[in-house]
Amino acid sequence: MSLMTKRIIKEIEQLRNDPPSSFVAQCINNNLYEWHFTIRGPENSDYAEGIYHGKIELPFDYPIKPPNIFFLTPNGRFEVKTKICLNITKFHPENWNPSWTIRTMIEGIIQHFHVKDFAVGSIQYTSNSIKSLALASHKWECDICGPIIKYIVPKQVEQFQFEKKEQHKVNQNEVKEDNQQTQEANSKHLKENEMKEGKQKNDLPEDDQEIPDTKAQVDALERLIRKIIFPGMEKGHSQLKSQQLQKDSLHTQNLQHFDQIYRKLEDEEKVYDSLVLDKIKDEEINKMENEIQKELEQKNYKNKQSSQIKLIGLVLLSVIFGIVFVNFGEFVEQKAKDWLLLN
Repeated sequence: MSLMTKRIIKEIEQLRNDPPSSFVAQCINNNLYEWHFTIRGPENSDYAEGIYHGKIELPFDYPIKPPNIFFLTPNGRFEVKTKICLNITKFHPENWNPSWTIRTMIEGIIQHFHVKDFAVGSIQYTSNSIKSLALASHKWECDICGPIIKYIVPKQVEQFQFEKKEQHKVNQNEVKEDNQQTQEANSKHLKENEMKEGKQKNDLPEDDQEIPDTKAQVDALERLIRKIIFPGMEKGHSQLKSQQLQKDSLHTQNLQHFDQIYRKLEDEEKVYDSLVLDKIKDEEINKMENEIQKELEQKNYKNKQSSQIKLIGLVLLSVIFGIVFVNFGEFVEQKAKDWLLLN
């Protein structure tokens, strides 16, 4: 597994173990180098009620080099489906820091909503237009991820849901307290009535006392007495039973949800393993190709050297032959002159 792949997997684990509250990010189609993110608009701004979706394209040598960042949701601050110019993108590789992570990048994007500039990919809309786009973003859907509101909700909606849950908890506690008080009062009255009935039975002659034959008859008699004397107690029992059934069903749903998450993690781990194997295979193929290329280069270099040596030999032979031929010609010419002078 390469260092780049290990780094991305580590960031995935960090986001899973410590999920941020202001955004959600995940890799798409098991591709570690393509991420989609959904952010909540920064507070105390015209974007506060909006949720915005974007894409991050990591280079294969990440984190050595910076990524490309796009916005897909109309927002009034950045152009859609256009590379945006930030200090954390490929527009400024001189400012990139390899220690930056996907978390810090997205947090930087959220903070950059407040910055007014005219860099590549930046736009400036009016306040009313930005607020309209923020409300419209709740219904926006990604072609790959689907409705983005299922990943993160606006701050106001989250606050409303939180208050609703708290109020529901308070109501449940009040109902529990009322049921407990009702049960205590019912049990107290039941004990008093049982004591009275027992006293009355003891006062009767032995022949007039009715003794139930079985435990089932005793239980049926007790339920009849409760229903006649304390009709509200049966209602409390039914409420408690329905609440218990709801808890059991919720527990079952949670178990199913955790089982799905576990299976998803197993599938992601299998995908990571396959990606790692593919990466190793690619590295081995690249290594073999580099070795073959080096051998070819060495062979070509040797052939070139051999050709140069042969050419130099031919040139030297030609020079030597020329020198010999010239000297021989002068020698013959001198002998011819000497022979003419003697004759």
